This record gives sequence, C-alpha cells and structure tokens, in this order.
Amino acid sequence: MTSEQKDRICNGIDTQMMIENFQRQEQLKSTSLTLEQQTISDSNENNQNDDNWESVQTRKNNKKKEH
Repeated sequence: MTSEQKDRICNGIDTQMMIENFQRQEQLKSTSLTLEQQTISDSNENNQNDDNWESVQTRKNNKKKEH
C-alpha cells in the first residue's frame, strides 16, 4: 500500500467518497421508483381515446392453446 493510499484512508477520503456514491445511488433509485409509480398510475387511469380506434388482436393474444 502506498503512502498516498494510507493518507486517503487516514483522512477518510475513501470512506467519504463511498458514502457520497451510496447516497447518489439511493437518490437515483428513489427517482426511478417515483417515475415507475407515475407510469403505473397513468396506465391504471381511464385513457380511452376519442378517435374511434379499434382494438387489433396481437400475436401475443394469438398463442395456441395446449390441449
């Protein structure tokens, strides 16, 4: 271990950087969760359009049923 690394440990610089990185990650998680909750909330509301669109059957809905 170099003297510079020892100094960083003794001065708490590495620990402080780890704490700051952790706080940033937690903040990003909470922001991401808030966006996800908003998306779910939007999809649960009645979002029907007024343009007379018809539902089209998708490939996902066409899966063959196993007997």
